[in-house]
Amino acid sequence: MISAEREGTMAPTSRLVLRSDTDSVVLLQPIQADAPLIYSLVDSNREHLGHFTEVALHLSSLEVVQRVIAYDGNPNMHRFGIWDDETLVGMINLSVFGRDSILNWWVGKDHIGQKYSSRAGVLLLDFAFNQLGLQDVGCYINPKNEASRRSALRLGMVPAFVGENTMRYIISNPNTPTRPVPNVATSEVGLTR
Repeated sequence: MISAEREGTMAPTSRLVLRSDTDSVVLLQPIQADAPLIYSLVDSNREHLGHFTEVALHLSSLEVVQRVIAYDGNPNMHRFGIWDDETLVGMINLSVFGRDSILNWWVGKDHIGQKYSSRAGVLLLDFAFNQLGLQDVGCYINPKNEASRRSALRLGMVPAFVGENTMRYIISNPNTPTRPVPNVATSEVGLTR
């Protein structure tokens, strides 16, 4: 069973926690006390993250990370640290723009191979569909980022758009009648769930 609960009662230490009773991965909304850990993980992974995401450019200093956390009062942005056994391994975000919702994630180089992106994605998709009532959630992935493409497939997402520099994957809420997903003539050869 997956649960969403509020930890703490007073800002700035109150945060939303997403967890499952079947996995050690926990999603924690970042608070200011997490800023040094987030910045350290980004800073030690700049080259790794620079291959497929702009997060290393955006989170350029501890002060920027602190401002991003302070701005998290935006009801359309749901940011979470991916934690496993008290270790921050990456971040996962859900941005809601009307009917369009975008999921994105990154995991530190030392934590690759543990399927953290898809394990965290299960928690955040459950929150998106069962707490927020979203119809569809998508993600944009660099076609060269095979690990993220595999994560999207493990989450049950299907390719909906393929471009030269980006692929869009999408998943519909399993609790509501689905609309047809565009059929994309693409091959996921070599990728396994």
